[in-house]
Formats: sequence, structure tokens, C-alpha cells
Amino acid sequence: MTKSILCLAAVTLLYVHCAAQQWQAITATSGSQDVSNNTVKIMAINKPRTGGGACGINDYWIGYGARNSYRYDFATPVAAVRVRLTTINTGELIAFVVNGEQYNVSSADLKPFDGDCFNVPLATVDSGKVSSKSNYANAALVISPRTPIQSLEIKHLNGDKGGAGTIYDIALPSYTENAADGATGIGDIVPTGQFSMSPNPAVKGVELRYMPVTNGTASIVITDIRGRKMYETAFAAEAGKTSTQRLPVEQFAPGSYIVDLAQDGVHINRKLVKL
Repeated sequence: MTKSILCLAAVTLLYVHCAAQQWQAITATSGSQDVSNNTVKIMAINKPRTGGGACGINDYWIGYGARNSYRYDFATPVAAVRVRLTTINTGELIAFVVNGEQYNVSSADLKPFDGDCFNVPLATVDSGKVSSKSNYANAALVISPRTPIQSLEIKHLNGDKGGAGTIYDIALPSYTENAADGATGIGDIVPTGQFSMSPNPAVKGVELRYMPVTNGTASIVITDIRGRKMYETAFAAEAGKTSTQRLPVEQFAPGSYIVDLAQDGVHINRKLVKL
């Protein structure tokens, strides 16, 4: 079961902060691109096509006479990725590989997306892959696994089939904050299943904000670059609610450290710099 990130609410004193989700597109077809405060590395595998497009989508083409793909690696793991597909023909198979493993799509994940086209049938699902029962189908979906996405590959599994080809675009969530006190920026907003630290670099205490996807106990371990444990704590984590923990970095010598947050056997790492 996957979840779309909609509006995450955090209450601070008398102010209510609510994140309105927007999307920032990845458009580079090779090399790297800075998107939504992240650096994305893009790799074209087995010469997929680019340019042209249909239904208002012009970014990435896969299939069209070859089994090929695009791979995206994120410098900072992300909680969700939006993909909109068009020109899916009968029997095509589009797979999504997250962190090296197939991400199984369900029919409920697929939403209509016509773009500049009208009355285009919705794509279907075949064994966790996007497919079609018509000559021209479209779909939009949000890929949001339980663990953060470090890499995503979008693959055409039978593009060597005559005429088979799919065009898609891809985007990362970009969060803005609408606050009663007029504040703007990401502030208290943290994507589900991830954490943020501020300030970083830091001189004194750092605030770590974490929004878990499940209830349970989360732990924080900070190590130096030699792997020596500098700090450790545990706290109760409640699904969908932001927990704030203070990291006493004023006790540390200047340098780089690794902050490891773990819950339910899943670890998320971030680099922290002490000035």
C-alpha cells in the first residue's frame, strides 16, 4: 500500500503550519540537476529517446524499439516521486525499481492524466507494473514507499515490441508553508518518513524534526567520521506527527558527523557539520 503526501500539519504554540504540496520537475536527460533542494543524477540506459512528446509531456521516452530506462539517484533520499505517463500502448510493461527492488504498483495508485489530450483511457496494472489494454492510455502516480527513495529506475520491459513506447515526466515534492503568522519556507514541515536538521552547519544546539509513518520507538545515534559514538537517544514516535529532538552538538569538536535515525529496522543517515 502506498501513500500520497498531502498536507502535513504541525502546531507550534498558537500558530498552525500546513504544507501545501507542489511538484518540481526533473528535466535533464543526463548528468545532474538541482531540483527541490536536492541534487539528482540522471542516467540514460540503453539509449532511450528524448524530445517531441505527446499530451503536453516532452521529457523522457522509453521503449520505441528497445528495452531501456532512465535511472535517478538522489543526493538526499526523498519520500515521494510523482510520475505522469502517456502513450502507453496495448501490452506495454513499465516497471519502477526503487533502491534496487521492484516497486509494485496497484490499480488504486493510478490516477487519470490526460495532459493536453482528452478522453484518454486510464492505464492498467499487470503484476505490479503499469500496462494498458488500449492503444493509447495515460496515468499519473505518486511513488511513496515506506523507506526513503535513494534511487529510482523507470524501465520499459518490452520496448523491443514493435511500436511500443511510453513518454513520461517526473517530479519531486516541493513544500511551501502557509502559516497564520505569515511565515514562509519549509520551517516545521518534514516529509513523511524523513527528518530534517536545523541549523546545519551548527555551532550550538541543532533541532532534528522527524515525521514517522508508523508508531513506535525511534533512536538517534551520532558518530564521528571514525565511527565513534558521540551521542545516543531514543524517543516515542507517532505516525503523522512531527517530533522535535534537540541534538547537543555544542559538546562536539568542530568537524563532520553522521546522524543516524532508526525506526523499525529502517535507518536514515544525514551529514551534520559542527563549526
